[in-house]
Amino acid sequence: MRAVLDADVLFGVLVRDTLLTLGAQRFGLYTPIWSEEILAELERNQRRKLGRPADKVAQLLADMRDAFPTASQKPDPQAVDAMPNHPKDRHVLALAVSEPGTRVVTNNLRHFRRADWLGVVVQTPDEFLCDLFDMRPAVVRAAVSAQAARLTRPPQTPEQLIERYAIVGLVEFAARLLSA
Repeated sequence: MRAVLDADVLFGVLVRDTLLTLGAQRFGLYTPIWSEEILAELERNQRRKLGRPADKVAQLLADMRDAFPTASQKPDPQAVDAMPNHPKDRHVLALAVSEPGTRVVTNNLRHFRRADWLGVVVQTPDEFLCDLFDMRPAVVRAAVSAQAARLTRPPQTPEQLIERYAIVGLVEFAARLLSA
């Protein structure tokens, strides 16, 4: 499965880390996709809204590119112009239609209202992560444990990490992890 990760789901560190952990080759639950335009938006928002220094944001983007060398793709300009959704996010939808079965993961569902006409599933990060959990619960649990083990400031158990998921809006995903 491929999923285009919109800039808004890459903005917050916990959601970004969770999505990228599950997409990492080690777990192989899906293939993350983005464009340089998505990364440019992420960079602008990290600097403007969080006030992160340019060198820190550049390092984040470099780390993402290194970890996922095939993730950055360029949408067909003609496809971008033909997309029926909000002009600001046409490039995101154009990436998704380039290969059947690709999803869009975004918090901004209203900009993708007509994506279903093209057969593209648009989901919030919570919905997407729940789908991954429903498909491969043991692998998702292993990924969450690995993510928790990487956290050192402060150190966190998987249970503490799951509690944080609910706080950042991954409510159903957290509930699934706690209930199974």
